[in-house]
Amino acid sequence: MFRRLALAAAVSVLTAAPLAFASCNTPEPGRFTANGEEVYDSKTGLTWQRCSIGQTWQQDKCAGSVQALTWDQAKKRAGGKWRLPTREELESLTDTPCGTSEEVKKLFPDMDPLYPMYWSATAPDNGLAWLVGFNNGSTFNGFRTAPNGVRLVRTGK
Repeated sequence: MFRRLALAAAVSVLTAAPLAFASCNTPEPGRFTANGEEVYDSKTGLTWQRCSIGQTWQQDKCAGSVQALTWDQAKKRAGGKWRLPTREELESLTDTPCGTSEEVKKLFPDMDPLYPMYWSATAPDNGLAWLVGFNNGSTFNGFRTAPNGVRLVRTGK
């Protein structure tokens, strides 16, 4: 009997904990300005491509499929004024443990739920690079040979 009560109490605490402790932030009003296929973030001074690599901006949405790339392939796709963002830059678009806010989802539509992790340029060693999850705001080192999503950024407007 005591074990059942202890188990029920533990389950109750564990299931209530996320509601009691999770605090999801929404971006400040006016922080993001969408202009066609780009979004400017006044807080960071960065301009983001609205669509992931593999997609194109058409009629207020991202058409096509997210192209999953290895880290080396992602680095090669950057060029000109566009680059692979740092881990911190990608994290500025998410909120742990909540992931991507509804406002940010509208600004960056049509993300693929099969590829929620996005490559950053931040690489601690030769075999790993940081990934940021747009599903839950998590960050972790991933093998550079694994396929993941890519969103490019540039500094300034």
